[in-house]
Amino acid sequence: MEEQKLVISADNGPEVETNKFKDSVESKSQQLDQLKNELEQKDLENKELKKDLEKLTNSPKKNFWQRLFK
Repeated sequence: MEEQKLVISADNGPEVETNKFKDSVESKSQQLDQLKNELEQKDLENKELKKDLEKLTNSPKKNFWQRLFK
């Protein structure tokens, strides 16, 4: 009787470990997806900031008379 219980528990051991591994992989996959989304958002923000910076640095420079007589 005890031997059967040990055999049954030994048989369930790999399934439990497999399920734990699958859960771990799924949670890591979700975390990776979340990080990818955050990275994409940051990339978009960086592109917008670069465009703004280019606009500010490439503004036409006015000469003395243009500044004086807007």
